[in-house]
Amino acid sequence: MESSFPDPDDTILITSAINKTSSVSFKLNNYNKYSAEFTAGFTPESDSEFVVSPKIGVLEPAKKYPIYSNIMLNFI
Repeated sequence: MESSFPDPDDTILITSAINKTSSVSFKLNNYNKYSAEFTAGFTPESDSEFVVSPKIGVLEPAKKYPIYSNIMLNFI
């Protein structure tokens, strides 16, 4: 069996004026009934001006309604 990376779920577009920090946030959810650890980051080839927060965390298990965690991307 051989696996590969999945196709992206979405594209995030960040626009900014020159010399201004710009941010975008989105919600990440867990539809499973168990907690799920996550890591977030960029590839080594990515520009260092991009920052993600938080870098690690735990998504709480879904109950009747999904619980969302905010992820913030910054372009510095």
